[in-house]
Amino acid sequence: MPFKPHPSAVSRRRKPGYRRAFWQLSVGLLCLLVAGEAFPRDERQVAYAVKAALIFKLAKFIDWPKNVVQSETLHFCLVGPDRFGTSLKTLVRKPVKGMQVINLGGRGEETGLDGCQIVFFSDDNPEKQQTLLLQYGRHPMMTISDQPGFLQRGGMLYLGRKGKKMAITINRSAVQRSGLQVSALLFQLSLVVTDDLPGRDR
Repeated sequence: MPFKPHPSAVSRRRKPGYRRAFWQLSVGLLCLLVAGEAFPRDERQVAYAVKAALIFKLAKFIDWPKNVVQSETLHFCLVGPDRFGTSLKTLVRKPVKGMQVINLGGRGEETGLDGCQIVFFSDDNPEKQQTLLLQYGRHPMMTISDQPGFLQRGGMLYLGRKGKKMAITINRSAVQRSGLQVSALLFQLSLVVTDDLPGRDR
């Protein structure tokens, strides 16, 4: 499937304001890791604790339609095994843009993703990912994963690594399909790509 960097991602120079925002985001993550509500010490669990914190930080760059969040809550859903341990329990107590996050737990092809606003795909089954992303790609959902190939299948945000650092890649096509309003700052802080799946604006 064709998959390419968006022109805005090529030869970008970040302005001081963007570098400052990136620094604030990084410091926020560090604070979450060393706070009194300590995360597990196991290396893999620590990695997922950081990812959990990053998910909630990234959600602050997203605006959902008012008719979707009328109850002032955001629903978090998980597709695949729960590798976050106790990290999510710690974070769901913290509001996102004044809204309470509620963990609806595991979802899949049988239950669907209706009612979810933030969806993390930990499942590495590409067929399952493709099915759900095609079915819900035009719904106002922030879809995110650390599984390779996620963006090519129509996902919105990918948490990968660039050397020893965590890197964020955003699929502009998926954003356009979802109808979510994403801060320009998030595009500046991320590698931007597009896909050729049907339904995106051209």
